[in-house]
Formats: sequence, structure tokens, C-alpha cells
Amino acid sequence: GSQRLLSNQQQNYPHYQKCGNGLISSVLTTIEDAFGLSLEVVDYTEHALTTGRDSRAAAYLECRDARGRTIWGCGIDEDVATASVRAVLSAANSAIEPN
Repeated sequence: GSQRLLSNQQQNYPHYQKCGNGLISSVLTTIEDAFGLSLEVVDYTEHALTTGRDSRAAAYLECRDARGRTIWGCGIDEDVATASVRAVLSAANSAIEPN
């Protein structure tokens, strides 16, 4: 059978609109408000995975959670901003996984 993706308008998902001093800060604030997970960025780096116009970007985050644990996140995408958001989500998922 075929599957169909539903848009947010067809689902009852909460909508968050947050501000920060940048994209990563805004995403972290939203995660904290929505899920109670507080992460502080300790280090951030990004680079192209290959040369050329069609290269994908890799973004890496080192974060610290409220308990002082070091949490890592990595995101890859054609767009560096999306790669950064994916890195934040990767770190957030790592923070909530049992060790």
C-alpha cells in the first residue's frame, strides 16, 4: 500500500515560535520550553563534506546538559542551516537516551 504524509495543519501538533540570538539558540529554547530539556552549546563547527556546489554540510555540536554531561550532536544536509538544526536534534535525542 501507499503511505501519505499529513501536514501539521491536518494533525494536532503544538506550534512553537521562539526567538534567540540565532537559529541554534532559537531551536534550543524551543526544545527547553516544549520538553524541559536544557542544553548549553560548548562548541560548534561545520564544514563541507565534498567540494563543489552540490556539497552537503556537516554540523557538529558539543553541548552540556543540566547535569553537566557532555552531549554530542551531528547533522548533515545540503543546507548548512538545516544541518545545524539536525545537529541540535541529534544532541537532544542523545541527551534523553538512557546511558
